[in-house]
Amino acid sequence: MSERPDPSRSTVTSMFVSFVLRERLAARPGEGTAASAVFPGVFAGMATAREYPAAAPVGPTPPVRRGESAGKSTGAAHPLTRTPTQVGAESPVDGTVARGVLPKRLNGVALLRLFRASSYFFPQVCLAALGCTLVLGVECAGCEDRGPVAPNISPERRSESEYDVARDYFFKAQPRQALDHIHNAVRFNPENSKALYFASAIQLFFCSGKLELLDPDCRLADAEDYVRRALKSDPNFREAKNTLGQVLILEKRYGEAIDVLAPLTKDPSFESSYLAWGNLGWAQTLSGQIDQGIESLKNSITEPRFCVGHYRLGVAYQMKGDLASAEQAFTSAVSVDAPECTGLQDAWAARAAVRARLGKTADARADFEKCRNLAPDTLAGKGCIEALPRLP
Repeated sequence: MSERPDPSRSTVTSMFVSFVLRERLAARPGEGTAASAVFPGVFAGMATAREYPAAAPVGPTPPVRRGESAGKSTGAAHPLTRTPTQVGAESPVDGTVARGVLPKRLNGVALLRLFRASSYFFPQVCLAALGCTLVLGVECAGCEDRGPVAPNISPERRSESEYDVARDYFFKAQPRQALDHIHNAVRFNPENSKALYFASAIQLFFCSGKLELLDPDCRLADAEDYVRRALKSDPNFREAKNTLGQVLILEKRYGEAIDVLAPLTKDPSFESSYLAWGNLGWAQTLSGQIDQGIESLKNSITEPRFCVGHYRLGVAYQMKGDLASAEQAFTSAVSVDAPECTGLQDAWAARAAVRARLGKTADARADFEKCRNLAPDTLAGKGCIEALPRLP
């Protein structure tokens, strides 16, 4: 394994781990849903978004039809950002706050499994050995189209209704139908920042499968467009700013991400500033500003349970060549007492690589085996399988 990690890895996974951690750390007893645990930023963002004034409908945007590709855009062709990266981010959707945690390795199937849990502290219900039942393609009870709308209903009300239907579908493991309805919500009210933000979150969801950013349905350009429109509608939508920074990191536009995230770290109204520090430090690290990235990432782990911050700090130390500090940071990441942290596969793989470089062969082997056992068919899992025979 190389001493310098591939910075294009470990992005989508840590993004969704961060989603969950934000909700876990901010949770209030008895509140929340499984879905909001997966996209904390998105869900918390919906709670803080302002009420929207009446807006005259602007040129219709046809929704995606049933059966079409989830990522298919109604606008101009998208520049495809098809790199096997995975970065940390948070995105939003629901007014509730949840105590959720992530499974061993985030992918589309695992996320859909999460949405089927309904307990406010769903990891106990759904994440034990990923024991949730996943049935794709079934009809979604309670998600039916709500029939013809009375002609005197305002576009804003119709937009909110479509937004609610989209959430119903999404939370019940039917993201493609959710995308149809969120497009309708945006068509009825192009200034509905909640709907625009949720549309961005759904687009990011399609980047979280086993193929990650190589998935044909992963359209980062769409995710960026929707979250920028959400910010245009509500410039104080802080969770949207954080998500925009994360999308820019996924697109490898690190300088722009830094410009978005740096002010957010100094905004006293953003309660989850450790997320902004974590994303800022990640953008700095990936852009080659290793020392600045390390300082920002140290600020992110002032919340000690933020295992993604520990993991990214380890990557920064590894890129700098400080293997002892990298090993300690990766150990801190997988030692946080939460399933999304003990199952952070990239951290196990990274610590294994560092330990191999340090000559700790037995420990490296154990870490590679743990990584493999978490999910052998992911990119990280396959890398760990390939690394095992190369150990002395």
